[in-house]
Amino acid sequence: MGLPLSGFRDARLLRRSSQARVYQAVRLADGRRVIAKVFELGPGEIEARVEHEFGLLESLEVDGVVRPLGLQRVGDQLVLLLEAVPGVDLASYSDGRPLELDRFVDLAVQLADILARVHARRIVHRDIKPTNILIDPGSGRVSLADFGISVLLESERRHIYDRAVLAGTLPYLSPEQSGRTGRAVDYR
Repeated sequence: MGLPLSGFRDARLLRRSSQARVYQAVRLADGRRVIAKVFELGPGEIEARVEHEFGLLESLEVDGVVRPLGLQRVGDQLVLLLEAVPGVDLASYSDGRPLELDRFVDLAVQLADILARVHARRIVHRDIKPTNILIDPGSGRVSLADFGISVLLESERRHIYDRAVLAGTLPYLSPEQSGRTGRAVDYR
């Protein structure tokens, strides 16, 4: 199964999960590189989650956050188009080795700045992990991706502890997000 959209070339599968296939491609109209997240629609809340991610990203104008380019339904699939930022994820960038202290501090400060600006808009990412942190090896610029399970604190607070919506990658989940500490999830 390939990219279900026309108007793109050089589509290359980057990764596959149980919920989505992620491609990198070039849009023919303008030669722009894009990331296409392709979701199979069926029973469940996939469509609502993808629409939520698109709407959240569309309203979130923060430098360092991957920008959405469009959302298209193609038959029984939903395709979220995102800008392709140059670079690799943190896991690939570090290649399983500790980073030099100066490099680590530079990346950490950039990520903290991005998160501070996201949190200032009352949004909690909920899935900070190495594969969602993108680094351009040439410039050293950090970008944050995958806002699929992010929440707006005011409108979503009642759902944040619901076991049915507890999502993310467990090793990177905050203790508050697990619902086991009895403390509220906030910008921290």
